[in-house]
Amino acid sequence: MAASNAMIQFLADWRQEQHGAIERSGRLKIDYDKGRLPRCFAMWRGAEFGDIVASIRFHPRGEVVSGSAQSDVPELSHRVSRKAGRRHVPD
Repeated sequence: MAASNAMIQFLADWRQEQHGAIERSGRLKIDYDKGRLPRCFAMWRGAEFGDIVASIRFHPRGEVVSGSAQSDVPELSHRVSRKAGRRHVPD
């Protein structure tokens, strides 16, 4: 059975769109338009500095995965079941 591919887009006009099913052992891509939070970024000597961190809680097990929504991460870390960067957040 092939792994599922899903994407959640957080658009500049404050809409969210989900494409595909989010499934265990599938792949999930977060596409976050930094135009939603322009004050999180600053230009200095021609370089842009800033970051937006996304945290996702998966149910029913309560796993939380956090990571940058602005930088590309290695292919393996796109897996929903990844352990790197996982931290449990109290309810």
